Amino acid sequence: MYRIILPLLLSFFIQNTAIALSVVPDVSLFGCGNTSVTFTFDCGFTGSVFIANSLPTGVTLSNVPYSSPPFIDITSGTVSFDIDINLIGSAGSFDIDFFVISSNLSCAAINEVATAVINYNCIYPENNECNSALPVEVTSMSCTTLNFNTLNGTSSGNPPSCTSGTIATWGDLWYSFYATDTSIEIELNSGPGVLAYYAIYEGCPDNGGNELQCGQIVNITAPTNAIFTGLTTNEEYHLQILYNQGLNGQDMEFCLFSNAIDLPCPYETVVSNIGPNMPNNNYTASQIIESSGTTTVNAGGAIYDAGECVVLNQGFECTENFEAKIGGCTP
Repeated sequence: MYRIILPLLLSFFIQNTAIALSVVPDVSLFGCGNTSVTFTFDCGFTGSVFIANSLPTGVTLSNVPYSSPPFIDITSGTVSFDIDINLIGSAGSFDIDFFVISSNLSCAAINEVATAVINYNCIYPENNECNSALPVEVTSMSCTTLNFNTLNGTSSGNPPSCTSGTIATWGDLWYSFYATDTSIEIELNSGPGVLAYYAIYEGCPDNGGNELQCGQIVNITAPTNAIFTGLTTNEEYHLQILYNQGLNGQDMEFCLFSNAIDLPCPYETVVSNIGPNMPNNNYTASQIIESSGTTTVNAGGAIYDAGECVVLNQGFECTENFEAKIGGCTP
């Protein structure tokens, strides 16, 4: 008796435990804007489906292969169309529920639902505009490559003079740097891509900053170098790098460096406007300056390094003993 019941129970269990239909997109992370995507079901059926759920406001579909809207054709378990995501300033996910209407295979049963998860990031790079340019350091005699993500990068609307046509609408990222010499070299590993454009400004173009130099970098055998000339030492400049937005999501890789040999440190500097805890005086560059309380240092044209201090635009504020160094070095 038990030998008969067990096979019957197993047969009933197998017939009534169907594996749910699943579907996955070939894009793991969507950015802002329009993206072409192919969805692949785990069943290679041919038939039709419709999208059974509402998509978020700001998400639209195009080039959908409708047999008769809203029914979408599925061929050999795949379907392709475009998704336009306009959810600026946000990142997250949403679902697309494919409801099976017809199918030539039992692995995709009629009335079955397969859900695709769409992960997106619609947050712009922090240096997408000039007024939020990222500061980068100019190194001396050597180059350390820096990596910056271009995902969702857009055109700032300030094309440099050496661009025209569609190139003038390419995406761009912005950086700022202080010139350590009258000429600074850029070493570009990836724009991303083979072709990139750069421009140097005295300030942001939106604020009246003048363009000083503009050029093209053809990066067939990375890295490729270009030289910025006619700079003023210790002045701040803004760097714009344009790239093909079709490569959004790939890293922009470059470094800035100077081939100038560092001069010996000056021996003495004047520290002024330092508050009630310390008198104005001349100090040697390697002398330890002690203060019993908070001290603010403001010295035009001198660069001060100090441990455990907060660096400010006009100098630094410190509650500990500090060492004044000119140009970042000690004689």
